[in-house]
Amino acid sequence: MISTITIAGEVGYLFHGQTHASYCFVPEVYVTHVAEGPVIIDERRFFLDGWSLRNMRWNGVAAGGSHVFPVAWRPVADLTAPGVVEFVTNAESRSRPPFRSAGR
Repeated sequence: MISTITIAGEVGYLFHGQTHASYCFVPEVYVTHVAEGPVIIDERRFFLDGWSLRNMRWNGVAAGGSHVFPVAWRPVADLTAPGVVEFVTNAESRSRPPFRSAGR
């Protein structure tokens, strides 16, 4: 069983990314759990809805490239690992709406 995590107000799963030392958050609406089989991710919808680009921004320079896609057979097992904590912190801080002053 894969643990869920909430990022940017979405419940989903964290996977290793396809690029070196990257992570990829996938909202649960794009994930299908097949009993006794692999996790299937709808990468087309994931990409079209902008999640691969968001994940790139959340990884910072570690990922390299313009988009990050998940490795479906490599879910993150330890959500407390240093690289994972940094990714989640980046995702949360970069997902908040911009500050607006009271007069705007």
